[in-house]
Amino acid sequence: MVRSHLSPYDLSPNQFFSNVSLDDIAVTILSQINHPDWTTIYSPFVLFVFAIFTPSFTTILLKFLYLSLDIFIFHIIKRSYGRKLSILLWLLPIWIKEIHWNLHFEILIVFFIFLTRLSYFKKRIYVSSFLYGLSFHIKLTSVIFCFEIFNIFLKFLKTKKNKVYKCFGLGLFFFLGFGLFFFAFKLYFYDVKISFGITKIIQFTNDFRFNQFFQRTLFLILPGLERIVLLPILITIIFYIYSLKAHKTKVRYKDKTFEYKFYFLFGYSALILIPVQNPWYFLLLLPYLPSARKLFLIPSLILLWIPQVSYITNVRLGLLSDWFYEIPSEIYLWEALLSGFCLIVLFGQRFILLYKISNISNMDSIITYEGDPDGRRAKEPRKTYWKRS
Repeated sequence: MVRSHLSPYDLSPNQFFSNVSLDDIAVTILSQINHPDWTTIYSPFVLFVFAIFTPSFTTILLKFLYLSLDIFIFHIIKRSYGRKLSILLWLLPIWIKEIHWNLHFEILIVFFIFLTRLSYFKKRIYVSSFLYGLSFHIKLTSVIFCFEIFNIFLKFLKTKKNKVYKCFGLGLFFFLGFGLFFFAFKLYFYDVKISFGITKIIQFTNDFRFNQFFQRTLFLILPGLERIVLLPILITIIFYIYSLKAHKTKVRYKDKTFEYKFYFLFGYSALILIPVQNPWYFLLLLPYLPSARKLFLIPSLILLWIPQVSYITNVRLGLLSDWFYEIPSEIYLWEALLSGFCLIVLFGQRFILLYKISNISNMDSIITYEGDPDGRRAKEPRKTYWKRS
């Protein structure tokens, strides 16, 4: 549509193909679109990518683009965390299936998040802000990275003077990355009134629900109980704030694994709150897996695998169904129980670590007080380092 100078925000696939003869290619395309009667809810950047890399309705160039981005991600993980882990994540079956087979564009977000980190490490903080704004433009689910990006910006501002000026610069580059392709799309369709699918997104989230396994399971147990699904994300935020408090004490960390575990838990908790929980959405958590050790990596990988069972719908099982994407209640229950177990394991590890950190800080304060009852050496507290177990 974009190549034909037709706005996908104003014309649905059914309407577009109704004007041309439905050959085999058109029928194949329509069969792979979840809602061919709806106008698009994708961002302008994604539409431009699809328009450029799918000439004549072929996906060869798009697959080559995805493979190129995947090689870049593999190279970054290999340089930072080693060959074995990079191969493990690169050959992850669900990643290959959802990205390279089904061609979901979550790889664009993962690529720009890795690029955001790389820009920060090279001390190009404004480029990082622009890239995160672009990630947010591609899909609003990029909000799951907000804690990490906020922490990056906070560390940058602490080392600089004129914090107000620097903060304004970060905000400016973020909104530049977020809005650049909206402006470009408007210029391309200068003679067309474009809504950018905002009303359609609101309608979609209000009218459509898919794979809300935690909410569905809690509702089956007791109507109204599904509201406590907010509890995991609240616990994650509380733990994260407490960890920041620990950072301000005498405890220091030699790696970022502790920090990334909170980011992963926050991201997962945020994803299970949205109305549509497609299985490929959870692949956005991939940037937080390379820094994980086995005790964290195994349950985290299981959490990424579990939503794949949402493909087992009543229609595919040959059962009676009220709508095409209806999932059996037993699948919801299985997803919720296994996911809940993995979350308990992860939260249990985090609670134990925070408890140990609290004890170390308290012991250090006691030792300092007993060795200097008059408080003369209070300005020189003993340093305690958190070692990797």
